[in-house]
Amino acid sequence: QAIDACYNQLIQNMPVKETFFDSFIDQLSAVSNRSFSLGGLENRPHSESINTHFSHYQKEVHYLGLVHDSDKQGQWVCSLKADFTKSDTLLIATPQHPFEKISPTGLFDLQNNPIEKGKPNSMIKLKVDKPMKPLSLLIKAVSS
Repeated sequence: QAIDACYNQLIQNMPVKETFFDSFIDQLSAVSNRSFSLGGLENRPHSESINTHFSHYQKEVHYLGLVHDSDKQGQWVCSLKADFTKSDTLLIATPQHPFEKISPTGLFDLQNNPIEKGKPNSMIKLKVDKPMKPLSLLIKAVSS
């Protein structure tokens, strides 16, 4: 999306607004597990290094899985790669709406039995308060 926007502006000889990239930078920093410096990329050699030292994750979100499609009851079928509970803060991400908060009103297995938590490498049904789109990313907010 960022590359397409830049290309479209440049072929029309129009400047690319730097503020356009703010949402992409926010998304990247939310899922990054390290900090970065510009180092030798913009400075003379022997000045600030691009290597950084860190001993902890700086992620703000954790990828849980993928939203596939809804069933006849309006529940969303999701494949999970990580676990979560009903009390976790859940978000969905699409190219148009990154990190939109959702509130589950129901969590079910594929046989429509209520469950308390989603388990890794499983399929679940999720009932939420907002409409979702297929291929949205299911995300959990984490404290940094």
